[in-house]
This record gives sequence, C-alpha cells and structure tokens, in this order.
Amino acid sequence: MQIKNKRIALIGPNFFSYTEGIRLTFLKRGIFCVNFDERHSNSIIAKILYRLQIHSLFRRKRNKHLEKIFSSLVDLNISDVFLINTEAISSQFIRLLNKNNIKVHLYLWDSIQNKKIFLDLIPYCNSLSSFEPADCKSYNMAYIPLFAEDVFMQNDNREYTRKNNIVISATMHSRRLRETLRIEDLLINSKYKLVKLLYYHSYILYLIKCLFNPGGFKFLKYLSTSSKTKKEIAFHYFRSKYVLDIHHPGQFGLTSRTFESLRSGAYLITSNPTYLLLPEVLKKRVIYVNDYGKLGTELSRHVPIFSRLPKKMDYFLSLDRFVDDLINLMHSKR
Repeated sequence: MQIKNKRIALIGPNFFSYTEGIRLTFLKRGIFCVNFDERHSNSIIAKILYRLQIHSLFRRKRNKHLEKIFSSLVDLNISDVFLINTEAISSQFIRLLNKNNIKVHLYLWDSIQNKKIFLDLIPYCNSLSSFEPADCKSYNMAYIPLFAEDVFMQNDNREYTRKNNIVISATMHSRRLRETLRIEDLLINSKYKLVKLLYYHSYILYLIKCLFNPGGFKFLKYLSTSSKTKKEIAFHYFRSKYVLDIHHPGQFGLTSRTFESLRSGAYLITSNPTYLLLPEVLKKRVIYVNDYGKLGTELSRHVPIFSRLPKKMDYFLSLDRFVDDLINLMHSKR
C-alpha cells in the first residue's frame, strides 16, 4: 500500500489543538490530511451535553453538522478517517463511511470505562487503538502511547536554569482540586514551589465545584477558561525540575503531560503505575507516588540528573513517532 496515495481525515473534538498538530505532521510527510471538529458547537453547554451523551436537545443540529462532514469527505475523496477520541460520532455515521469504501480507524485517549460510547463504535471500525493498556488487552486494540510536540523538545543552543519548581498544568476535574490543595499544603515549608497552570471550562461551574471544596477558591487567580499555549507551558517546564501529573481515576493511559514533561527534560511526578511501560531510560526520570502525602519523602530520595535525552528516546516521546504508529495502524487488519 502506497501511504502517500492515502487521503486522510481526522475527526474528533477540538481538544487543545492536538488534532491540528497531528494533521500538520501528516502534511509534512506529503500525505493529504484534513481536520474536522465533530461538534456542531463548542459552547460550554454543547461541550457538557456531548460529554454526557445527551444529544436529544440538539439532535437536528448535530445530524446536519455530520452530514456536512460526510459530504466533505466524499468531495475530498478521503480514503481513511481517524476518529480521535470522538464523543459525537455514532455507529450509523461509521456504517455510512463503510458503505462508501472509507476505512475508519478508532484512536482513544480516554478509557472505555469513562466513555462507554466507544463500545458502540468498535464493531464497525477497520482498526482499533488506544493509549489505555487495559482496554488494548480487553478489546484487542493496538497500544499507541501519546506524544509531545516539538515545542517541548530541548534546544541544543539554549541553556536552562532549573529552579526548585514543581509545575502542575491541569484541567481541574475529578480529584485534581483536592490533591493539588493537599500537595500545596505539604510544600509550604519546603524548598519547592508549586507553579500552577490551571484550566477549567467555566468560572461559574468551577465556583460551584468550590462550594463543595472551599479551598479551591484560593486557586481562582491561577485559573483560566482558555487553555495556555503549548509555548507558555513549555517555558515553565524548561525552567523547572519537576512536572506533576495527577492521573484521572478510571484510566491508566499515560497522558500527554507525561510525554511533554519528559521531552522537556524535567522529571515527572506521577501517581500512574503505567509509567512502568516506558523505556528504562525514561523510567529513571519518573518519581512514582501512590500517596501524595509521601511526596516529600520521595523527593528527598531522588537526585535528578538533567542530561539530554538520547535521540531514540526523544523520538519515542515525539509526535513523529505517534504519526508513524498511526500509519502502521492503517496497514493492520482486523
């Protein structure tokens, strides 16, 4: 199969511009690629209803939007569609693509436990892949870890002075608010400073969340409802010794934050035991904490060495490797 003869479309939610990065990497390989936002609207209400799978309130708008996407796919002579962590696509839409000889490849960077809708899509896809090792084993999916874009790559011509900073760049959902408050309290009298790059999709909803955990009000000045640029996040990673990753309960796939922090040269602090799947060189740059109350003890046991990553490891962490994995996926057969 000649990969450059393929015409690829990416369909999924507009999520911190990750799909745009994937599209541009395909284009750099000389492969036609176009990106479609699966949502008819990115308003706060629409995002919440899509996440909750409550489509009845806007079914007509959603269907009209998907019809436009389908017409574009046909007009552009698309051969392969990647559904990237989709929330709006139905099995009927995939069957329509199947009937028009468009191959469909499903990639998940959320767990099936968190999004049961994925189970409806699996039977109709030509290939399946996920960042979640448990789902790969249970549903015979290819394991494809996530990635860090080049903005996080250490620059040979730049010197970095790393401070005793621990950066947390996170959406404040699930247990992250509670654990971030706990960690900040632990670090009050330590030499470490917690640098907070916090995101939530709505100030009003965050304030409601804080009614159940009033300590969260102190983070309002660090909170943004628009995502930080990757360049801004990388700036803090390059100048900090550690990046904190509080993984989402119910999933154990390694987050983009894992790859971005390691590619930047910082050490990763994580509660996710899946770090053990990383290559040995990278595992040595991870501090595993199963109880954040023990963070101080774990930090005292490690002496970070900020040497440059080998090229092979930088490639493993990169978007180039991720796209290579997607290309290989198109060769696979179910």
